[in-house]
Amino acid sequence: MAFDPKQDAEALRKAMKGIGTDEAVLINILGRRTNNQLQQGRAAFQQIHNRDLIKDVDSETGGNFNKLCLGLLYEKSEYDAQLVRNAIKGLGTNEELLNEVLCTRTPEELRAAQAAYQHAFGKSMVDDVRDDTGGHLQKLYITLLTAPRNAAPTPDKIAADVEALYKAGEAKLGTNEDTFVQILGGNNRTYTDAVVLGYLNKYGHNMDAVIASEFSGHLNSALKWIVTPTPKRVAYKLHEAMAGAGTDDAVLIRLVASHKERHLKEIAAAYLKEYEKSLLAVVKTEASGDYLKLLIATIENFA
Repeated sequence: MAFDPKQDAEALRKAMKGIGTDEAVLINILGRRTNNQLQQGRAAFQQIHNRDLIKDVDSETGGNFNKLCLGLLYEKSEYDAQLVRNAIKGLGTNEELLNEVLCTRTPEELRAAQAAYQHAFGKSMVDDVRDDTGGHLQKLYITLLTAPRNAAPTPDKIAADVEALYKAGEAKLGTNEDTFVQILGGNNRTYTDAVVLGYLNKYGHNMDAVIASEFSGHLNSALKWIVTPTPKRVAYKLHEAMAGAGTDDAVLIRLVASHKERHLKEIAAAYLKEYEKSLLAVVKTEASGDYLKLLIATIENFA
């Protein structure tokens, strides 16, 4: 059946109206629709029923199923804004969550997330991140958020940056963190990938190994998010979230929801290659109920 946002809006309203909720309808629609289609459905829901679909779904669902539903329903930049806010609001900071978002999004996606953050919370994402972090990690985040990151990967510039990174790390006692922050945080992924490859070709070392030897803590993790192919890094984080006793559902939900149309196919392939099990098969052992059904629908349709 062809996609019709008005039909989706009617089906979703019927599923949530009155006593109880028909979760199967939510799973069928949220697990199959692209983010763009879901935004059309949200608009139709508002237009036809004069109701906010996000608020209705939030009030009609609970637990991990609720969190996954909302993660899929938000427009991508809205969800990124929500994740950043969750990472810094209240006491303490979830640096790994900031790493997941700020170190993997394109400059265009981060600009959209900043606009969504301003709209949703009436505050500047840059100011809030700056206030909640410190040191070279703070410098990296602010660079990612504010630098143009549009340099062209010319051979001369790549060679100069490869040499600068070597002199800032392996070639000296200690580490010049500012150089790593400026080069790895101040450029887009295409450029950074070219620098990482240039470094490997010239010095025979993978950049993630260099970072592991030169950095520790959250800065180490942030830089690894930048220099490691995103599908491989997300596959590792998913494995980490599901390994051993228990499951880190917060990580599983936000990685599946946020990468659904970004890298989920490549993530699933990387997961299978690295761990010799399919992502779907492992997820089936880690979740249950409507939450599992929506995870399955999302992975089957987008991975």
